[in-house]
Amino acid sequence: MLRKKWIFYLPILLIVYISGCSNSNTNTNPYTGDALRISIIGDIPDVSEDNISFSTVTFDDLADENNAMNVQGDALFIMPENLVEASDDKYVNAYEKLGIPVFFIGTTKAHSPFVFKGPTYQNVADVYPKSYAAGYLYHSVNDYGEHWIFEGGEEGEELTENEIKNIYSDIFRTISNINVNY
Repeated sequence: MLRKKWIFYLPILLIVYISGCSNSNTNTNPYTGDALRISIIGDIPDVSEDNISFSTVTFDDLADENNAMNVQGDALFIMPENLVEASDDKYVNAYEKLGIPVFFIGTTKAHSPFVFKGPTYQNVADVYPKSYAAGYLYHSVNDYGEHWIFEGGEEGEELTENEIKNIYSDIFRTISNINVNY
């Protein structure tokens, strides 16, 4: 009789356990502030927030002063598949002139290959602890501007979907604070 009960309850316990584990990919601290508009070069990321809108732009929009008006909103995201091109010296001045923060998503090299002439993405060393994203906002009173590094996970391990979503939420909070403070 006891054995029959275990056979009945064991699958139910497994389902409850598995469903509890599957919630680990849910963002535990999503951004809940004002709506943000993000210009993006690359693929639009999967984020938890509904109050974030993305508009796709190109490097041509960034490099051409006449088209730079297409790069609008609260921030610019440059996604991982575009980091090598983003480190080209011809974009350094464009990042300074934007007047909005630029976030280099997927970089393990902080912001230096993007905002200084000379270094390229391929020849700059990774930072420690390993970063997942870096942000930069130029200030005319400070040639180095303001910068942020977003890291997550344990060294040597791949980030989980949940960790990545939490990093995006932290980036959105940073953007929101910049807009309040400047």
